[in-house]
Amino acid sequence: MGYGFSDRPAAFSHTLAAHAEIIAQLLDRLGLNQCHLIGHSMGGSIAVALAAARPDLVSGLVVAECNFDPEDATFSQMIIDQAESEEDYVSRGHEEVIAQVEGWVAAEPVLGSFPGTLRAADPRAVYRCSAALVACHLRETFFGLTMPRTYVFGAQTLPHHHEPLLEAGGVPIAVVPEAGHMMPGENPEAFSAIIASTISRREIPEPYRHPSTAGSAADRVLESATKRKA
Repeated sequence: MGYGFSDRPAAFSHTLAAHAEIIAQLLDRLGLNQCHLIGHSMGGSIAVALAAARPDLVSGLVVAECNFDPEDATFSQMIIDQAESEEDYVSRGHEEVIAQVEGWVAAEPVLGSFPGTLRAADPRAVYRCSAALVACHLRETFFGLTMPRTYVFGAQTLPHHHEPLLEAGGVPIAVVPEAGHMMPGENPEAFSAIIASTISRREIPEPYRHPSTAGSAADRVLESATKRKA
């Protein structure tokens, strides 16, 4: 809601829970459940919120560099800091943020589409979504989920402070090579291969495994059997 050609109702709160409820209503209306849910960036945070609120709708979860904690929301914090209030952001802050992002594109061409994405968005949606991410606390929620989960990084994002959390929580980690945060557009072939493997419940393909996920399930079973024999 509020981005691209979607509706932009002025009264919509743009909290993670509100966005998750919209998706839940859509799936209920379509009569769908036990879906394989995939979310990137804030979409990943919304996916976590939906999986927690309506686990009946989600059979598997893939999140790509989503936000768990307020400190993850660096760009969103920049947006909040850009203005004294929502009205101030709408009247001047949004254009200033777009100008800053256009400056980044010169150094990082992969961000080339980002200014256009912001220009096509409702400034209120951008501000309220940023406020939601700056206030989000999803770490315990994510690790408390019981459905199969996979976390995806762009290789250029690593090292990342989420890595030890995911390793300790036993969550498989996939890595998209030659890509950063904008991985779905930077390396769509690798990103789709990772998604395909999770949908079919296969191991993450070898080229995209994080070192913590390097051993396949079969390898681990064989290793365990070998140890028992020894």
